[in-house]
Amino acid sequence: MKRYHYRAVTEAGEIVQGELDANSAQAITDRLLGQRQVPMEIHEIPTGSAIKMDGLSLPGFSSRVSRRQIGLLTHELSTMLNAGLTLEYSLELLEELAETPALRDLFQRLLDRIRRGVGLAEAFVAEQGLFPPTYTHLVRAGEISGSLPAVMARLTEFLVKTQAMRDRVMSALIYPTILLIVVLLTMVLLLTVVLPRFESVFLESGADLPYITQIVLSVGNVLQSYWWLGALILLAIALAGKAAWRHPIWRRRIDNGFLHAPFIGGLITKSATANLTRTLGTLIANGISLPVALSLSKDTLSNQSLRDALDEAARNLKEGSSISASLAKTGYFPKLALQLIRVGEETGKLEDMMVETANLFERETQVTLDRLLSLLVPVLTLGMGVFVALLIGSVLIGLLSVNDMVR
Repeated sequence: MKRYHYRAVTEAGEIVQGELDANSAQAITDRLLGQRQVPMEIHEIPTGSAIKMDGLSLPGFSSRVSRRQIGLLTHELSTMLNAGLTLEYSLELLEELAETPALRDLFQRLLDRIRRGVGLAEAFVAEQGLFPPTYTHLVRAGEISGSLPAVMARLTEFLVKTQAMRDRVMSALIYPTILLIVVLLTMVLLLTVVLPRFESVFLESGADLPYITQIVLSVGNVLQSYWWLGALILLAIALAGKAAWRHPIWRRRIDNGFLHAPFIGGLITKSATANLTRTLGTLIANGISLPVALSLSKDTLSNQSLRDALDEAARNLKEGSSISASLAKTGYFPKLALQLIRVGEETGKLEDMMVETANLFERETQVTLDRLLSLLVPVLTLGMGVFVALLIGSVLIGLLSVNDMVR
């Protein structure tokens, strides 16, 4: 007998977890389903110091297969299943076509589990975090309803949309990031290399330098002499930030601060609303009950304050409130999104309205991001210009002081 840790969703949408003894993960799955609980994660608890190294089974190794590769996997599998190929034969073809060893190993493990009689959803769950709970839950719903090809097609569309939005955001941030790095490197180069060349001239002249020149030269000397101390301070700040990010209380405070920050808070809220409504719409369209869909959708949000808000919305939903009213009570989500969701409830087309809301807020996110970047780039450029002008001005003022003394 082995011991497993599990997380599951009840019919009421509550997430429960615990430990059970069984011969296999499939046995745990069958037991949870018999209790009308849908498993989200099942992990074998290693005994002693022995840890099973099974390719991507350890959480630290799951990054070897990227989100983009998961999207391609889903698209290819959807295409083959909709073409009438069996699941086993489809996985065999994907194993042969795999471009990387990590993907080939992944398909081999999935194929081995399918041949042992394990369902596709459970085969995904066994990868321990590589496939998110929303993904595996949709696959399980497709297997139970006999509509796996259609579900995989919807999953493909869902992943393509979310990846496209993520790519647009990342592409938009490339230029400001490069510009910020150039600004910082320029500052360091001027202070540590260029200015010290003039310091000897100022010292030899014996002139009383203006305060601005003295301050700039002092800053350059500090950077030259104590650069290691600055590096240690930056490292300490980075480690402290990482520790705070992992601490639940500090993480909530940081995330809440982001939500209430000017400009950034609106961008985060719009992006999260787009992710939430698209996930809810996809889950509901595939027959997932609203409480379960709301619990699963929480995993798509990275902001802890918004995740807590979804927990509050789930409680309100269990007390009889509608989904729009439950989300409205949290005070985090845009009024336009709530109004659209309410219309979907009243017309009986909730899943369609969820998807429409997601499309709308994806566009709003892109517009907001473009506006922020249109402000950020000139600000960085102007800041660098002002800094360079300040340094050059301080040197020129110093040279003028030396010239006046010579005269």
